[in-house]
Amino acid sequence: MPLLSDPRAHNWRQGRLASQTAIDRIKGLNFALARPIVGEDICVIASQDCDICCDSFDEEPIFEIVVGRRLPEESEDGNLFYGKNPRKLQLWIETPEGNKPYQLSIHERISAPRLFLAEAEDEPSGSLSASDRDVFRRWLGRRYYRSALPTEFNERCRPA
Repeated sequence: MPLLSDPRAHNWRQGRLASQTAIDRIKGLNFALARPIVGEDICVIASQDCDICCDSFDEEPIFEIVVGRRLPEESEDGNLFYGKNPRKLQLWIETPEGNKPYQLSIHERISAPRLFLAEAEDEPSGSLSASDRDVFRRWLGRRYYRSALPTEFNERCRPA
C-alpha cells in the first residue's frame, strides 16, 4: 500500500482519472446519481493535492471526484466548454481509443474514502491536460464564487 503522505510514492493528484480499482470501489458505495457509473465513464479527482497527501486519515478521511460521462461526438456544446456553465463542463479527454468528449456535472460530485486511493492496486488511468486541469479548477470554484447574475440581469433589463 503506497504511503499517501509521500507524493513521490504515488501519482494521485487533482485532475487525474481514478483507476479501475478505485472506480469499482466507488461504484460499491451506491450513490444516488442520475445514472450509475458505467463503461466509458470516468472519475476525475477534484481534491487538492495537499488533501490527498495528508498524513492523517482522521484529519482528511475523504477525497472528491466528479463523474465524467462519455458523449457522442455530435453532442458537443460550445456553451459547456472552458467553464462557461457553472453546472456542466465538457472536455476532450485523451483515452486509449483517442481524444473523446466527456461531460462533467457538478451534481455528480462524490466524496469517497481516501483509503480507496491508498489501497488501489493500479495507478490513475489518465490525466486531464494542464490547460484542462486549469479549466476544471476554475469550473469547480465558480460553483461557489459567482454573482447572482440572473436577478441582477433581470433588474438591468426591466427598463428595456
